[in-house]
Amino acid sequence: MTDLITRELTGKPITVTIGGRELPVSYPMHNILLFKQQTGLSLFAGSETWAKIDFLDDFPTWLRCLWAGLHQRQADLTWKAPFTLEELELLVGLNAITISAEMTRALVAFLPLRKDADPEPEESKKKTEAPILTTSAGSGSAQIGD
Repeated sequence: MTDLITRELTGKPITVTIGGRELPVSYPMHNILLFKQQTGLSLFAGSETWAKIDFLDDFPTWLRCLWAGLHQRQADLTWKAPFTLEELELLVGLNAITISAEMTRALVAFLPLRKDADPEPEESKKKTEAPILTTSAGSGSAQIGD
């Protein structure tokens, strides 16, 4: 994707602060494939993979997802991350919670949800579900918003 298309689709760049530097984190196709090469996991698998990207439960997978997301296209058309995996591991520290939140925002911005994916918890859906209206006798029901 060109930078113009990426900005149009994903909005304002999402950034994380690591080692005192504010850095963009994003998941265009190159970064998604880099993550798969590093872990064998597909970000397109949705919740099955995303559940594994947790710094408390699986730090190596989480770190590789962050590292892949930090890669940016350079002027010479190569892709480069600002840190090696080893450097990144030393720099993350207590900032992991904030970084995780921004990584999730970046993943959601770049990856389409699967049709069977459910991004909202069941409780919040109950509050916002449209009421079912009954129409005249024998004509069935209609859902608002259909």
